Amino acid sequence: MKDRYFYLFVKNSARDNIAMRARRGENLDFNDLYSDFLDYQNSAFAKLKSGELKYAEPPIIMTFEIIIPDLIAKYHEDTNEYEIIKPITRSNVRFKLYDDTYKHTWPMGIPFTDVPELLEALPVLKESLPFQKPESIDGKYVYDNWVPMKTEKNGTWL
Repeated sequence: MKDRYFYLFVKNSARDNIAMRARRGENLDFNDLYSDFLDYQNSAFAKLKSGELKYAEPPIIMTFEIIIPDLIAKYHEDTNEYEIIKPITRSNVRFKLYDDTYKHTWPMGIPFTDVPELLEALPVLKESLPFQKPESIDGKYVYDNWVPMKTEKNGTWL
């Protein structure tokens, strides 16, 4: 069996010079991304728990930039744990995502800010979106550090 890894990216579009766009929405901007997140969080959760939905996909940010993960962890199937490889200062620290500790969050997934080992490895995580609610102006969510990815076509393509 191939090794499995967990990659976590905590990026600031402007600071890290990463042009981004939302996968779905009218303008494919930050407002579309965050609105999609709220819809996923608010309606998909209830539908998944009731069995009305079998699968729900969270919002996705797209980019063609080369980005490097801020955290890499290797999965150990024998113990059902992840072992942090990067950042090196937290290497060998292990954590679990799929045990009874986080069962109350299923099937929606675990807020990464609930995992102490992730917060210790990446303290900036607790100040990142969506854990911090963005400003809303005239009914639109605003993130001043968003660098839009310009595309000629809408939609998803490879």
